[in-house]
Amino acid sequence: MQKYKAPKPEEKHGVALREMRFDDYTKLNKICNQVNQEMIRVPGFEPPTGIVAVSGKDVVGGLVYKAEAGEDAVLDSIIVAKDWQGKGVGAQLMGAFLKRMAELDVQEIRTRPRNRDAAKYFESHGFAHDESGKGLPKMVRRL
Repeated sequence: MQKYKAPKPEEKHGVALREMRFDDYTKLNKICNQVNQEMIRVPGFEPPTGIVAVSGKDVVGGLVYKAEAGEDAVLDSIIVAKDWQGKGVGAQLMGAFLKRMAELDVQEIRTRPRNRDAAKYFESHGFAHDESGKGLPKMVRRL
């Protein structure tokens, strides 16, 4: 397995991105409660892997995923604190995630949007509905 070497945090609009640490998962769950979104745990996400957005010492958003070099990836959750929504934090997280997946030579990313707004968001980032008819509705993006 190729180990990903994280770049130095890049700050944009007062928000820096960094690798997710184990204690960040609790902070992201608090954000989920704030915005009435459930964070789904996919089997094999121990410990959680992801990218978090921080402002000062506060976690203001995050993206949780599972990926191995050269294999398909699963985007579990993307969440942004209510006060930070509409400020480009989600796009910043998604951009960093897509860049990382390209570096890992991931061919396909799968996700399950939790509502119509989430589906529209994923569509705006190049995801398409999977019409295979297997299981719950899902979206994919091929790289």
